[in-house]
Amino acid sequence: MDIKEVKKNDKCLILGFAPDSRGLAPIDDDSFDIWPLNELYMEMPKLMNRATAWFQLHGTEPTDVRDPHQALNLSKLNCPVFMWKKHRDIPNSIEYPLAKIMKEFDTYGEGMAPDIPHERDRIYMTNTISWMIVMAIAYEYKEIHIYGVNMAQDQEYKKQRPSCEMYIGWARGRGIKIYLPKESDLCTSWLLYGYDDGSKQMSKQYARSKELTQRINGHQNNRQNHLRAAENDLAAINQLQGAKENTDYMINSGPVGVSNDLSRKK
Repeated sequence: MDIKEVKKNDKCLILGFAPDSRGLAPIDDDSFDIWPLNELYMEMPKLMNRATAWFQLHGTEPTDVRDPHQALNLSKLNCPVFMWKKHRDIPNSIEYPLAKIMKEFDTYGEGMAPDIPHERDRIYMTNTISWMIVMAIAYEYKEIHIYGVNMAQDQEYKKQRPSCEMYIGWARGRGIKIYLPKESDLCTSWLLYGYDDGSKQMSKQYARSKELTQRINGHQNNRQNHLRAAENDLAAINQLQGAKENTDYMINSGPVGVSNDLSRKK
């Protein structure tokens, strides 16, 4: 398959795993090319037939602890699967256009920073979503919609978020319309630096953090209480079960001639 055959529409929908916005994605809208990634078919089975391209760029082998049968499942998709190399067990796999992307998205620009000669050091990539965004730019989509990609500032995503935001800006600079749902943290900040009162905003954040900590502790205490109650119930059940078994044994061992039909006594 020629890579250009992948593009069927002018709008590209990039779809990630974040649950609070992936369900909002317009996957039934035929005006979009739909690009999911990894094992998202496990969370959204409908994508098996709706996706127009799929991305698995985690190494050269399609392995994932969440889906030990990923190669088989990817081979069942009704669309091409972009990987670093075509895979023998995935007939619909297609090689990602790395050379084209590396050349087009040189972070420094042609003729700049000659002391950084290695092409892999000249492109800024920290996650699969970024590779998907630049490919959508390279193939001249007029709109790029990104759902299920929140990139909240936890330890994992705060290292991945910057390159996504860089290429979103790159796309906007080329006149491509970008749509991000309000649930996404991409291209957002909680204050306008130098304009908003940072101390006031920080006080609100500290208060919010304290409130959330208290709520977490409350739920943890409730959980512990329920666990203790469940353990007490289990101990009581075991004790009563033992007493019943002993009673039934006494009934079954009763004198000859005395009915021991437990079904009539229960």
